[in-house]
Amino acid sequence: MRLPASVLAGVGAVLLSACGGGSKSASICLSRLGVYVDNGVPQTLTVAGVGYPQLDVPTTLTREADLSYGSPVHGANNAQLFFSSDEQTARALAGTFGERRNIERDGKIVIVWSSGPTTEQRHELSQCLA
Repeated sequence: MRLPASVLAGVGAVLLSACGGGSKSASICLSRLGVYVDNGVPQTLTVAGVGYPQLDVPTTLTREADLSYGSPVHGANNAQLFFSSDEQTARALAGTFGERRNIERDGKIVIVWSSGPTTEQRHELSQCLA
């Protein structure tokens, strides 16, 4: 079932009202790219459906969020975002997930793409996070 854009926007607005640790304007921008869900501070690390129960969640990890693009013809379907309070934690966290070509870091944010993003997806996400 496909939901109308107005319904998705309303759901996004409700979800965004609970955003913490980030810019409200960034959250609004991200919600325009797809369905954005702020999951808060995770209790365990899970990346692209793979759990890392042996690892403690870094205390400097401020929140985790998902951005779903739906099913585009090209590019990634999803971006999982890990927000840290410092770049050192983001760098270490990105390394923790292993050598995957779909893991990127944008300053204090680790981005895990479901598959290779298009240039447009990467640019739009970066613009929202700037």
